[in-house]
Amino acid sequence: MTYHILTYSADHDQRVPPFLKGQLAPARLKRYTDLDHEPRDKHWSASKSRYVFDGPLWFTSREKRINLDFYPTHDGFLASDRLIDLLAQHVPEGLHLHPVEMVHENGQANAAQKMSFCQIRERRAACDLARMDIDGAIHSELAGSNRVQKLRDRMVVACALEIVLKPDLPRWFEATDIVPSGFLVDDGVRGALEKADLLGTRFVDLRDAAIVAF
Repeated sequence: MTYHILTYSADHDQRVPPFLKGQLAPARLKRYTDLDHEPRDKHWSASKSRYVFDGPLWFTSREKRINLDFYPTHDGFLASDRLIDLLAQHVPEGLHLHPVEMVHENGQANAAQKMSFCQIRERRAACDLARMDIDGAIHSELAGSNRVQKLRDRMVVACALEIVLKPDLPRWFEATDIVPSGFLVDDGVRGALEKADLLGTRFVDLRDAAIVAF
């Protein structure tokens, strides 16, 4: 089965901006650059290795109009109801959903459609390290080409010329050992999302991907 990295389509789709001048936070900001990390970082759960929000969320920005179906942020992504419904057809109950109020710095709503902050429920280490020649374990002449390291108490692939996955993986999930883009989908999910012509989604065939000093 072929897997693809779900990532943002900046520089590959002229309909979307390179990035959004904005911040996701558990408080509305006067200016998006005023973000105080303390209110957000207190929601980081070391035991779950992810953000856990239990109250309102805002995405405050300088964007006059935001028209996207997908935009990665934090350890999840902003998603439209259209994208959420499509994903649910393949993996029901597959997302943690948290409504987000999208606002301009002047306080006015600025999103073309309702958006939610989403985190994929299914998370696992997906790389088959035994087959990836980590630190030259298989080919000594390539020592150092593929490396792993600890990041926030989890092992991640820090450098890899080729990413090799374990067998029997879910149709879409978050690979906790691939950073920063660990949202993986199979051919079927990719095909359905591409057919829908969503704004912001792009897919990179994992066979064409390498991790270079993340």
